Amino acid sequence: MRKRNKKTGHKNFKASYKKWLWAAFIFLSLFTVLYFHKDIIRYGYMLSRFFEPKSKALTADVIMLPANYKVFGIDVSRYQYDIKWNALKGLDKNRDTIVFKFAIIKATEGLFWEDPTFVTNWKQAHQNKIICGAYHYFKPHVSARMQALNFINSVTLQPGDLPPVIDVEEIGTLSKQELKLAVTTIATMFEKNYGIKPILYSSINFTETYLADDFKHHTFWIAHYYAPQLKISKNINWSFWQFTDKARLIGSASYYDVNVFKGTELALQKACIKKNK
Repeated sequence: MRKRNKKTGHKNFKASYKKWLWAAFIFLSLFTVLYFHKDIIRYGYMLSRFFEPKSKALTADVIMLPANYKVFGIDVSRYQYDIKWNALKGLDKNRDTIVFKFAIIKATEGLFWEDPTFVTNWKQAHQNKIICGAYHYFKPHVSARMQALNFINSVTLQPGDLPPVIDVEEIGTLSKQELKLAVTTIATMFEKNYGIKPILYSSINFTETYLADDFKHHTFWIAHYYAPQLKISKNINWSFWQFTDKARLIGSASYYDVNVFKGTELALQKACIKKNK
């Protein structure tokens, strides 16, 4: 019978132990990154902003408002890095103050991304009594179901918040039918989770070409810049119009998208999520 080499056995055990140790380390690292990836994105962004030179707030530009609208709001993401939530104001052509009543805040994009400013913006906007909405940026070539879960896991909507928004600007190589299926999947999951139909956002051309026919029971938020009126098909039920992407607000050096709501302030409140009976 061959004698067992104790030295060789010890080396093999040591090598095997190291492999298992490395495998466990890699697994735990991947698990940590996946589980805490939204926190990692957020704190990484905050760290990067800390080392950037501070921008000086410029004089607010005059915002040319479209006529016959009374309720104005902004939409924001990480690109608006110095929002004054306690003084959310602009200037109209007469240099009178515009007070913004609502804000639609970017929450998520695609499968995993959460906007690194979402948590802060969401909290501060609510603290300052702004009517809030949140949106998800749709990516055409990844799982629609996973995209919906990304948003749902990030955003808790309360009575008084606007319905969730699906931002649909890309079709990629999808057919119109495939796009319809993907957006319908997200919309259905949003409605089931939040109890209200989501709003669909896109440009006027994209809406008329790809969305209007298949989502007649949804409300639209339309992007159409630098025009005195929103000339759009009467068959499209729109409530919000993003009429500029180059506004400067008082006390901020960032550029902002500015929107109108088609209706009164009371109508805006009625469009929000209702209290549970």
